[in-house]
Parts: sequence; structure tokens; C-alpha cells
Amino acid sequence: MSADDQLLAAARRRLTGQVALAVSAAILIVVSVAYLIVSYEQRQDVDRQLRSAAARAEDVDDPPDGITLFLRRTGEPLQASHGAPANLADLASIDATARDGVTRSTQHRLGQGDTYKMITVRRDGLIIQTAFDLSDLNRQTDRLLLGLGFAGVSGIGAVLMVSITVGRRAVAPLRDALDRQRQFVADAAHELRTPLTLLHTRAQVFERAAGKAGVPALAAEAGEIVADSRRLADIVEDLLVSAELAHSPGRRTPVDLGRVAHEVAAAAQAYAAELGVTLTVTVADLAAGRAMPAEADRRAVVLGAEPALRRAVSALLDNALGHTQSDGSVTMTVAPANPSGVVTLRITDTGQGLEPTAADDLFTRFHRGQQVGDRRRFGLGLALVQEIAANHGGTVTAAGAVGRGATFTLSLPAAGEHDSPSAAAQARFTYGRHSHA
Repeated sequence: MSADDQLLAAARRRLTGQVALAVSAAILIVVSVAYLIVSYEQRQDVDRQLRSAAARAEDVDDPPDGITLFLRRTGEPLQASHGAPANLADLASIDATARDGVTRSTQHRLGQGDTYKMITVRRDGLIIQTAFDLSDLNRQTDRLLLGLGFAGVSGIGAVLMVSITVGRRAVAPLRDALDRQRQFVADAAHELRTPLTLLHTRAQVFERAAGKAGVPALAAEAGEIVADSRRLADIVEDLLVSAELAHSPGRRTPVDLGRVAHEVAAAAQAYAAELGVTLTVTVADLAAGRAMPAEADRRAVVLGAEPALRRAVSALLDNALGHTQSDGSVTMTVAPANPSGVVTLRITDTGQGLEPTAADDLFTRFHRGQQVGDRRRFGLGLALVQEIAANHGGTVTAAGAVGRGATFTLSLPAAGEHDSPSAAAQARFTYGRHSHA
């Protein structure tokens, strides 16, 4: 999955989650409010019935349906309506209301049994207590809660499905736009390749002609044109690799990362010598901290697109050389697959270093940091490395400190045991100031 695809997937998940969370919260609020309103109204209705019965009662005969009456006249024993449960009367409330005339509303529970709502009033010399059994009401409330909960869960499930659909449809135009953008970049890069090659060739011819004509100033300017056209061609090539990598990752084949490192370093050796930088390639067991024989890099095999991986290694090496002063050194270390199944390529330089807090910014497209001398660097290379690493299921990280150099680490999943590069891919390269340990 490319970096753009990962970004789109993250945006889709985030949008889906936000829509689902917002609508689910609304459903829960509605369900909760409905439950509270219904429960409140039911209890208010019970309270009204009890007060109405207390206001009308003259005796305990023929009470309203569902209501039990207790009545006590001054100097007479307490009377109860027919069928009143034993020990239901709240004698404490009756005695208190008889003394102060204050209406009391209480709940009374019969042992481990039913709960009753009770109203006690004093009226015309009578102490009247009405009771209502809340058992049926509580069961209705429980059924209501269960029904609302089921409806809420079903609604949330439906909202989740709708949110997924909404997320996909919302991100679809963005995916189409990115696809069109990548296609445009690829087409433009293809069209620019030929004129840039011609420009570079003609600039080289012009540089040589100016040198032969004995015009050093003109030859120097032509040399600058040659260098600028090379940099422009590199940028176009990076754009093309990025677009093609995202649009068509290509067939994965076993790639010996150690061999790629050797070949890239061999190609950069003349440039490193020109800069006065010592370039070293080592195959080592990073976990054990020891160097290993050159043939051990046969185990540094990953599955991927070799042109893209070669471009990533080249960009990392070019970045290290571009930030290392003369008489400095750059070391490229390849670590065969560790127990976690990860092959690591680490490039360490003795250059100007970097701010640890700015490490992530280095992988932003066209990021420009401090440079050595007049060597201009545009951050597309490192951004492309990150995209290639992500496309291959790996990572790239940067570490270092100002004035103490920097280390870039490319980590990629190792190929399976049944995968192995071709015999030709095992060729070894020995050159110049490279060392193999």
C-alpha cells in the first residue's frame, strides 16, 4: 500500500469514525432522554393518582384501582382497605403527619418483596395514607429500557454501516484526484525526460567547446548548466518513480539489498572522491555489533521493485554525501535479516547533523535544510525514500545531533526462505576506497 493509499485509508477511517460517533451519540442521547421522560411521567402519574385518592377518600371502602387506602380517625384504630398487605402501612409517617399536618411522600418496601409509593395527608381530622404497588410499573420501565436499548444498538449498527459507505463515497473523489495527479506527474515526467536529456547533452558539448576555445569563464557557466540540468533530471526522475510506484507498484522480486548497496556506492565513489569524503560499505550484524563476511549479505534479501529500492538507497547516500564536509566519512551498513525478519540498511555520516526534533520534517516533499557549501538539496529525495519504504511495508527513520552527524535507517521485511536472488545478483564488487568486512 502506497503512502497516498495509507493516507486515504486513514482519512476514510477517521471520517467513518467521526460520523458514526456523532450519530451514535445523538441516538444515545435521544434514547436516554426518551427513557427519562417516560419514567418521569409514569411516576408523576402515580403521584397524581395517590394525591387524588387521598383528597377524595372518606373511608377505606372501594378504593381506586391499584391503590390501597389506610385511614385513621382521631381516637380510632387504623383502618385498611380490603386486601391490603400486612405491615404495609407506614405508621411512622402517619404519626408524624398527625402531629404536624405535613403531607409526606415515601416509598416502602415489604421485606424482599414489592415496593410501594405512599402519600400521607391530614384532611378534616382524618389521616389518610394511599399506597401504590410499583412492581408493574418497574417491570414496564425495564421492558421500555430493554426495547430502547435494542433499538439504540440496532440504530448504531445501521449507522456504522451507513458511515462506512459515506466514508468510502466521501474519499472516492479525493482518490480520483490523486490518481489523476499521479497520472499527470507521470505523463509530464515522461515528456520532460527527452528534452532534459538533450539539454544536458548539449550543455556538456557546449562546456567542452568553450574549454577548447580557451574561454574558461564561459566553460564554467556551461558547467553550471550541466550541473543544474542533472539536478533537474534527478527531480523529474524522482517524480516519475513516485508516481509510478503509487500507481503501479509492480511485481515483487527477491532483491539483494547488500548487492544494491555495493552497486550504488560504486557508482557514487567518484563523486565522493571529488568531495573528499571517504565512502565505506559494510555488511554487519547490527544486533551483535560485529562485521560479517561479504557473502553474508546474501541473507539481506527483500521482496520488492529493484529500481525503486535502488533509487531509495541512492537518495539516502546522496543526502549523506551532500551534508558531509571534505575529509568527512560516510558509512553504509547492511544488516542481514534479524530474528524479527527485518533487513536494515543504515547510512551514517560525520556531517553537520540535524535537530532531533526536526527529523520527521526531513521526509516532507521539497523540504530544504541547511546545506554544505553551494550544494543545493531539495527534499523530494527523502520524501521519495519514505514513500518507497512504506510501499514495501518498511520504514525509514533519521537520528542525529547538531555537529555530530546523522544516521538514516531503512528497514524492510526480509524475503521468505524460498525466495533467493539470481546467481547474477550475487556478484561482488570491489573498488577504490570501499571496504568489505
